[in-house]
Amino acid sequence: MQNQSHSLGIIPVSFSKLLERLGYYGMRSILVLFLLKDLGFTNEKSALIYGYFTGLSVVIPIIGGLIADLLIGTKRTAIIGGFIQALGCFTLVIPSEFAVYLGLFFIALGTGFYNPNIISLLGSIYSKRLQKLDAAMLIFYSCIHVGALFGPLFIGVIADLFGYKTGFIISGTILILAQLLLLFLNNLLKEAPTSPNIYLEEEKRETTPGYRAIIIIAITLLIPVFWIIYQLDIEPLYERMDKISESFNYFRSIFSAIGPITIFFVGIILAIIFSFVKLSSFLKILIGFIIYATSSALLNFYYQLEISNSFLFFVFFALFLQGISEVFISPIALSIICKYGSTKFNSTLIGLFLAISTLVSYFGSFLTGKIGILGSNAVLVISLSTISILASVFFVLYFFIKKSKPNY
Repeated sequence: MQNQSHSLGIIPVSFSKLLERLGYYGMRSILVLFLLKDLGFTNEKSALIYGYFTGLSVVIPIIGGLIADLLIGTKRTAIIGGFIQALGCFTLVIPSEFAVYLGLFFIALGTGFYNPNIISLLGSIYSKRLQKLDAAMLIFYSCIHVGALFGPLFIGVIADLFGYKTGFIISGTILILAQLLLLFLNNLLKEAPTSPNIYLEEEKRETTPGYRAIIIIAITLLIPVFWIIYQLDIEPLYERMDKISESFNYFRSIFSAIGPITIFFVGIILAIIFSFVKLSSFLKILIGFIIYATSSALLNFYYQLEISNSFLFFVFFALFLQGISEVFISPIALSIICKYGSTKFNSTLIGLFLAISTLVSYFGSFLTGKIGILGSNAVLVISLSTISILASVFFVLYFFIKKSKPNY
């Protein structure tokens, strides 16, 4: 029986994630400067350390998912992961090169434990409210971007005023607060399972196991392809960043803020709408691809123009559309994994999705440099062709899933 109301569990889960991203991105924003200025590392060494640190995020989410599914459960794994992240931030304060490596390992380990399981936790408390899960995931995703936007600003100011080590201490403290929120508001998470997922009964779904497997494979492999196209489309803007900033010195600030701000406000509006209006998750992603194709065409067209006021307006409008398309795609993809994935291995599936997305983003960075030399027209053709294929796949999935008439 599906409950039609939202769960109060959305409050601690979303605000915990907001604080976690605030602390994490705040730490990350000052890390390289700390390595360069306080520890005297070279640019090459700092970049190498930072690369190894981000590279760990490929494997650890899968491990974090397996530990939750097989051993201690999603909520415990998420909370333990958050505390390990905080320990990593505090370890960075120790004046030692070994402490840097150890601290970053703890942060990567904790992030890999926390991220897939906080998502799985949200999915589990909505397992009897699947019609509301898309809306809940939109709220959750909006909170992610609030933390990601203000983390570097807040911790950056703290570091400028009181030093990088103080910035790490504040980041670690925020990460602890994110976990205390889950602990103190545990009464709002009563619907979350306390045992490892492997011991739970599989939720009954209207769709067949075969269809569900196809859906999970499609989401896990195809959504990361979208991010390659995203990188491909946005790369020319990075290449012209200095030139644009010479004419409009406020461009960098607006460029970094327009995405998170758009995602937050549009995400909340859509969360309210989708709390009352029923629309297939696959159609939502399809709408996201259509909106993105529009933004891609606009960006690639205006890349060919001289920098001017009209150029800037349409670039910002295209970035605004990109933000909207992301709202229709990323959180809904996570929601689909929670809806159609195995109850017993939900955290592992989410960890696998996050790991593949990270791995593909590295490949996308490599591919962008290779394809970008072909010119804007070739990039536009590749971008729109790929988005069209992705949209077609999700339309076919919608058509087949519609036959089973699921209640979510």
